[in-house]
Amino acid sequence: MDIKKSSFHILPDSGSEDVLYSNDYFTVTKTELIIKCYYFPTCSSKVISLKTIISIHTDKELGFKWYERKMWGQPIINVWYAMDWKRHCKDHTSCIIEVKDDKLRKGFTIDENGLEILKQAWNDALNSVIS
Repeated sequence: MDIKKSSFHILPDSGSEDVLYSNDYFTVTKTELIIKCYYFPTCSSKVISLKTIISIHTDKELGFKWYERKMWGQPIINVWYAMDWKRHCKDHTSCIIEVKDDKLRKGFTIDENGLEILKQAWNDALNSVIS
């Protein structure tokens, strides 16, 4: 996969056939989840192999309260959120993932379509390990 650097995050080349879904907050490829504007203060991306993801949930599924979400960084729970200044808007849903060998969960803004594609790509990646 070709990677090009933008001023805020590392993005897959839009011509790459491996990209399954991409928006302002994350990109899903056949093998990776790229959470954009993850690290503070550099706003660089976090790249996670789909095979290392243990679970994928939304903040609503987990019953998170407003104070368990943050625009960027870690609130009072063990989740590090990628930057989204509008996260506290009612129509924004956060995806919370657990990664092997990492106690800090990762949170980022997601939409319904992106969530379906991420879960399918994760399932496909896990099935390729089993096969």
